[in-house]
Amino acid sequence: MVALLAGRPADENWDEVQEAAAALLEKIRVDCPEFDEGCHWRGDFPTLRCGVSHGGGRTQPMNFVNSPKKQRALEELNSHPSFVRIAGFMNCTPHAFGTACIANIPSAVLATWAPKLHEHYVKNITSLFSHDNTLFRPFPRSIFPATTYNLGPQTTCTRHFDFANLAYGWCGIAALGRFDPTKGGHLVLWELGLVVEFPPGSIVLIPSAVVSHSNTPIMPHEARYSVTQYAAGGIFRWVDCNFRTKETYLKSLKAKERAEMAEKDSQRWKEGVGLYPRLPYVPGM
Repeated sequence: MVALLAGRPADENWDEVQEAAAALLEKIRVDCPEFDEGCHWRGDFPTLRCGVSHGGGRTQPMNFVNSPKKQRALEELNSHPSFVRIAGFMNCTPHAFGTACIANIPSAVLATWAPKLHEHYVKNITSLFSHDNTLFRPFPRSIFPATTYNLGPQTTCTRHFDFANLAYGWCGIAALGRFDPTKGGHLVLWELGLVVEFPPGSIVLIPSAVVSHSNTPIMPHEARYSVTQYAAGGIFRWVDCNFRTKETYLKSLKAKERAEMAEKDSQRWKEGVGLYPRLPYVPGM
């Protein structure tokens, strides 16, 4: 099972949750003209990013840096109950941090459907934050270390890979807004040959670094936003190299140890795919 179309929880109030989330994104987009900066490689819509990433010129895992205005907007988003619930539905991990998951968060789909992959995230991300207390996690009860808000008003992604993400990892995506999912906003998974209806309030988990994906356009009078959670592959490499760059770590090893690491690297993809659930699979059975 390489992707999970999780849909939405059995929660009669979920429409209100996603509508409140979309309304807040629209408010922030309108109130902050500087967010209209941009056309980028994923599409023509403004974004806000927060949390921790590694790669792209960073020499170690670092917090995303934002202007004071953007940081205030992010703090409002990250603390809003609707986004806390959406992030928790993607992956609420109370046991990883020794805290109780708040009562109104439904069962987390990553931990439920892909427990081996989830534990891999728990092991590495927990180690990272335990080692460096200057790093900031957007949602304390989610194991994902980074979040991107796509502010629309018509978030239509062009075909792309998220190359920096963990290659065999899953990226959580939530669709938000007011649009007819039978006519637009479909999720396209190119290598899998799938075009899937992606209604507002629904969530998917996909290996976004190795499966190119996009969205179909929506109607001119409609609005679509999204929020994603993810982890950079460089974070896992950093932890695996004892919190050093791979180059520095290799210099500390003897020839035999370097050979053993090269063998381990050659098997990494196979081990990563081995973390995926296999069909037939029923959570909890």
